[in-house]
Amino acid sequence: MRFFTAPYLMIFGTCALLIAGAAVTSVPAQAQSGAAQSADPSATQMAMPPFFEILPDIPVMPGMQELVDEAIIFDKPEGRFIKTTAISESHTEKQIIQFYSKALPALGWMKISDLKYKRGTDLLTIAVEQTDNIQIIYFTVEPE
Repeated sequence: MRFFTAPYLMIFGTCALLIAGAAVTSVPAQAQSGAAQSADPSATQMAMPPFFEILPDIPVMPGMQELVDEAIIFDKPEGRFIKTTAISESHTEKQIIQFYSKALPALGWMKISDLKYKRGTDLLTIAVEQTDNIQIIYFTVEPE
């Protein structure tokens, strides 16, 4: 059996401390973000709603459901054309307009009117249609 002499132990010990220190310093950041998420999950969800699968730069209003199978996507030389549909049984048109009038400017969309927004060369149009107790919401992004 071979024993290490003091210089080898010091080098090995320093490396072990550096490795252990790196692991320890990365844990608190993960623990803090995990603690913040688990402390109040509703606050996290409200602060960061999910985004449309088809329009990953447009948030889905909580309580709204994206109809992915209804999406239309075209890439044109002038820009993209995307149309997707969502439904909501729990929101009025006014609530939908209010949600997007707050959420979209925070994501860089400039409000043109209650249902039209612009970002770069993209123009986003939102249309709300009511059928029985269901709101059908159409989102269209096209080149300006």
